[in-house]
Amino acid sequence: MKLDGTFLHEIRALCVGKMPWDLRKWSSEVAEALSHRYQFQETFSKYGRAKVGVCVAYTMLNNHGYETQQLAWARAVMESIGSDIKGLFSANIHPALLAENSSTLRNTTTLEAL
Repeated sequence: MKLDGTFLHEIRALCVGKMPWDLRKWSSEVAEALSHRYQFQETFSKYGRAKVGVCVAYTMLNNHGYETQQLAWARAVMESIGSDIKGLFSANIHPALLAENSSTLRNTTTLEAL
């Protein structure tokens, strides 16, 4: 799956070369906000698509209940960062709710249809 070049640039600028505590700080804030059922749009507006995208991808890869296309998107996001990223936080939200809420983000950040 190919991700949008602008989205990839945003993610890499956010994560590559950052210290682990920087990643943990913002990922815990985003994961906490995403864990509230009705706050996805507010979280997206407050933190931006790169931070939300990384947290959504990390959550999808570390929990069960996601479809193949959703996992392919999540893998593509995490692979764009590299394997050295550690210490991110997963959102505590039901997989169906996260998949539904993140569908627009996933669809607008890929270059091919899901």
